[in-house]
Amino acid sequence: MKCNDDLDKAPSTMLDCESDLTHHYDHPCLSSWEAQTTTSRGIVLLRIDSLKNDAPGFAAALVPMLQHGVTDLLRLRASKPRQMTLDQAPVTLFLKTILWIHLNCTTIDPTLGKEIARHGSHVQLVKLIRQDPSVLVLDEAEQDSIMELQEVSCRIAALGVFPEPWNPFTIEDLRHRLPLVFHAKPILSDFIGVKAGESVHVSVTNESRELAPQTVLIHQITDRQSAQEDVGFVTWPSAVTLSRWLVANPDILRGKSILEIGAGCGLTGLVAARIVVHEGLKQVEDPVQSSALREQLLPQGVLTLTDFNTRVLANLERNVELNGVSSVCKVHGLDFYQQSGQSHSWTDTRGNEQSQVDIILAADVICQPSDAIATANTIHDALCPHGQAFVVCADATHRFGVDSFQSECTRVGLTVSIVKIIMSNSDPDHTAANDYQATAGYVEGMKMTMFHVRKSLQ
Repeated sequence: MKCNDDLDKAPSTMLDCESDLTHHYDHPCLSSWEAQTTTSRGIVLLRIDSLKNDAPGFAAALVPMLQHGVTDLLRLRASKPRQMTLDQAPVTLFLKTILWIHLNCTTIDPTLGKEIARHGSHVQLVKLIRQDPSVLVLDEAEQDSIMELQEVSCRIAALGVFPEPWNPFTIEDLRHRLPLVFHAKPILSDFIGVKAGESVHVSVTNESRELAPQTVLIHQITDRQSAQEDVGFVTWPSAVTLSRWLVANPDILRGKSILEIGAGCGLTGLVAARIVVHEGLKQVEDPVQSSALREQLLPQGVLTLTDFNTRVLANLERNVELNGVSSVCKVHGLDFYQQSGQSHSWTDTRGNEQSQVDIILAADVICQPSDAIATANTIHDALCPHGQAFVVCADATHRFGVDSFQSECTRVGLTVSIVKIIMSNSDPDHTAANDYQATAGYVEGMKMTMFHVRKSLQ
C-alpha cells in the first residue's frame, strides 16, 4: 500500500500480505507501513485502505504478525543448539520493525492504538517485557537485543490504551471510527449576489479548474451533543459549501492573512490551508527542489483556526496535524462574546490582543439572535480596513438569528452583500452529495446564504 490522497485506488493488499511468517520475515508490506505510520495522515489513509473490500482492518493484520514474531523469537531463544544469535536473526529485526510500527500508531493515533489493543497486542507485549535478558543469552549483543525490544514494548504499554480486553471492533465499528473524508471540488452551482437591487454573477475561475480537489480528513468529537456549546464537535453543511466555493476562488486567499471563526472541526479553514500550501508551492522558483525543502519556504502561520471550547480546540490541533498543514496553520481560542465591536484587534480566550486579518471565514456560526450580534462584533474587531469576510449559513428557515445578521453588521459599520446559493445538480460523481450527507443537520433541499462582508477604511 502507498500513502496518497487518492482514496479510490485499487483495493487493499492488506490480506494479500499475510504469509507463513514463521520462516519468512522479508514482509512485502513492512516498508510501506513504516513510511505511512510516521504521520497522522498516513496512518488514517492506511486505516481507510485496510477496510476496503470488507477487509478486517489494520489491527487485524498487525497483531497476528506481532504474535508470530514473539512466538518465533522465544522459540529461537530457547532452542538448543542455537542456529543463530538473536541479534543476527531475521525475526529480531522483523519484530523490532513491528513494534516500532505499533508504537507510532499508538502514539500518533490513539484511536488506532485502542483498536490494536482490543486485538490482544498487550498479551504479546507482556510476554516480551517478562523475559529476563540475563538468561538464555549467548553474549552481550543478544542481551542488548532483548532489552531493546523490551524498551519499545514498555513505551507502548505506558501510553494509556492498555490494558484492554480482547474484544476486536466489528468492521462497521471500525468504519464509524474513521475520520470523515471530504473531497472539496470547485462548486458547480451559481451564486447570485444581491446588493442594492443589483444582481452580480460570481463564476468559477479558470485557475480553479487547474486546482485539484482538496481532500481533507476530519476527526469529529464523538461524544453525544448535550448542549448548544457542543456544536463544534461535528461538521455542518455550510462548511462544505464554503469550502467548495474557496476551491473555486483560490485567488481570494493569495497573499492574505486568514482567520476562521467558529471553526468547529475546521473543514473550511483546512481546505483554505491546503489551498495556501498549493499556492505557496507554485511560487517556489526551483521545481526540482524536494517537497520538504519547498514547504520550508512557505509563509508560516498565515491562517488561524479559532473556537472557544477547549475540547474543540484540541480536536482542531489534531485535524491540523492530520492534514499536514501545521506549517501554515495555527489554532487559537476565540469567544465571539468577548469581542466588543469597537476595537482594532480581537482578543483570544487568554485575554491577549491579536492582530487584525485580511480575510475572515465562517460557516454555520449563527444559531440564535445573540450569535448574530457577537459574530458582527467579532468581524469588526478582527478584520483589517478593506478586509473581507465570507460567512455562509443555512437560511433563517433552519437557523435562528441569520435574518438579523446583516443589520448587526451595519450597526458596527460593515458593508454586506447577500449572496443566495443555488445548489446545482450537475455533480456526476456525487461528491457534493456525499460530503453534505456526512455532515450534521443536513436537510435535503436546504437553502444557504453567503454574506460577503467588507470593512471600509476607518
